[in-house]
Amino acid sequence: MARREHGSPGKRGSDAQEAVAARLRQGLVDELISKGYIDLDDRPLEEAFRAVPRHLFVAGVADPGYAYRDEVIPLKPGASTVSQPSVVAIMLKGLELEPRLKVLEIGTASGYSAALLAELVGPEGKVYTVEIDPQLAQQARQALDRAGYPGVEVRAGDGSLGLPEEAPFDRIVITATTARISPQLVEQLAVGGVLLTPFNLPGLPSLLLRLRKEVNPGEAPGRPAHLDHGDLRLAGEFVGVPVCFVPLRGAYRGDDRRGADSDVLDPDGGRALARALALVLRRMPGLPLDEQMGLGLMGVWKYREAAERIDEDTILNAWRAEGRPGLKRFGVEVAPEALRLKQAVDLEKLRIFVKSLGNQVDI
Repeated sequence: MARREHGSPGKRGSDAQEAVAARLRQGLVDELISKGYIDLDDRPLEEAFRAVPRHLFVAGVADPGYAYRDEVIPLKPGASTVSQPSVVAIMLKGLELEPRLKVLEIGTASGYSAALLAELVGPEGKVYTVEIDPQLAQQARQALDRAGYPGVEVRAGDGSLGLPEEAPFDRIVITATTARISPQLVEQLAVGGVLLTPFNLPGLPSLLLRLRKEVNPGEAPGRPAHLDHGDLRLAGEFVGVPVCFVPLRGAYRGDDRRGADSDVLDPDGGRALARALALVLRRMPGLPLDEQMGLGLMGVWKYREAAERIDEDTILNAWRAEGRPGLKRFGVEVAPEALRLKQAVDLEKLRIFVKSLGNQVDI
């Protein structure tokens, strides 16, 4: 793998301090491999984690001993964190990165994930990262320079709007949870590109959602020479495990559920569904995590609009009738004209279909 030219030991600290940090970093990577977060045969991902000095991105917040634990590190409580390395590894795998790709990251935080992205796309690739907090953006720029990643482009601004002047992007990753997919980001994703985000559904933990932009086979068979919005769609699936991220800030806020479908996204309905699901899970101790999430998605798919009136037996019986589907049997499709989660599903694949409306894409 092509390496960035990292900062000199004089910039980073004493040789002794750097030796300790390097030893701790290798220990963290070994732990991530042993727990399956980094696959044994995924050398690029392993080498990226072994190369990037996480302690430089949390200087003044955590010492090297804490920096190389598999832990979340708060930067600004409630506003920004440095995600735990295991979750970062899951997201990087989900992005299907390779050399020479152009990547947009929404939510720079410390700059640590941007450095890992830079390692994975190599010197012929390009990483842009956008941070809504100008102070954090400046600190991340300084940390990236110290760590030897001057080629990462850091911008201060509303990342939910993307970077239209630099589009299209082969990959877009959002490092904050959201309940909406910004149409600007959809527009700026290249055909064939991947968008990955922590995603909220009522009554469930945030789940990682991976979407791919593709030609809509029903609208544009044979791929015409010139594509418009009607020829394209985003389709994908939930990946990994439940995650916890701060909400996305900006025009497409991660905690903003206002809109034309506010009756469907009623918070009380979400809480009622969450209560029903909690009762179901208490009655089924030991249910695998994948099936727990599938049970939750079944409840959202079938009963979100009537959550206040649905009891746990109704959800449980529907889930059993469909063959106890797990998380990986559910998918998402965002159509060009879209807005809200509809009670329509391809029972063979158990895909959740999403439609959009106006200038926003909500699920």
